[in-house]
Amino acid sequence: MYEITEKYRELSDMLASSDDDDEGLEEALQEAFSELMQEQAQGAEVAVKIIRLAESLNAAAKLEVDRIKLIIDRRKSRIDRAKKTVLESMIATNINSIETSIATFSIMKGRESTKVHDIEALEKIVLNAEFGDELENAINVEVIKKPVLKVIKALIADGKIPEEIASQVRSEKTLKIK
Repeated sequence: MYEITEKYRELSDMLASSDDDDEGLEEALQEAFSELMQEQAQGAEVAVKIIRLAESLNAAAKLEVDRIKLIIDRRKSRIDRAKKTVLESMIATNINSIETSIATFSIMKGRESTKVHDIEALEKIVLNAEFGDELENAINVEVIKKPVLKVIKALIADGKIPEEIASQVRSEKTLKIK
């Protein structure tokens, strides 16, 4: 296709520079143009075949990726159900650890985290607790933008931060397999 474009330009230049009186040359150039157009049609046909093949391969690959994702999701679901069953059984029977020949199952406590419901109110309480009368100066300092987590936990434990502003939450127990 690239060569055809270049040949077309050469023929166009020759036609433009030829004399109007030279009918033999003009006829030869027209015939060359006609052959060039046939070559271009054949080249375009090959390009269409290549494009359609690539598009169909892409579509098939996408279907395969979707199929594999579905397999992974199903396996993950089975794994989660099996873990949940073992965990529920261990909790119900008050067993914290099970040793087998190939693995050890242990119940892990859920992690404790701080859930913030109103960040602005929380910042004011923490800054007041930390800086008291110098609160105005503390707010102007660039470094103090977010409250320190340890201070928040301590204030929650002391009951100085209402639950509607922030609270300590513990995630569910999880199963650890070694």
